[in-house]
Amino acid sequence: MAACLVLVISLGVCMPGWMEQAVSGSVAHTSGAASLIANQPQLGYIVMGIVSFCLGCAATVLLYRIKGRNQQESGQEKLERERESERKREQERGRIRGQESEKKS
Repeated sequence: MAACLVLVISLGVCMPGWMEQAVSGSVAHTSGAASLIANQPQLGYIVMGIVSFCLGCAATVLLYRIKGRNQQESGQEKLERERESERKREQERGRIRGQESEKKS
């Protein structure tokens, strides 16, 4: 996730410089930002679309894994709390039984 964010931010930071070079004439093809990747603007847009889709998929998969891990951890914590409460109930039952047996004696 962090790598995707760094990639997007770095592309955003570098894009003005690339476009400035394109306007100054040091780049031969000035048909748009996507044409900086390839000589043909259509191919550049296709590549940008594929890269964007892959970044979106990677972010989605990462977030689902994080969510699943958090749910698993919370499930384990819940199970531990249930076990602890069951131990306390058993201890309380043992005390009550001990007090009842003392009263009968």
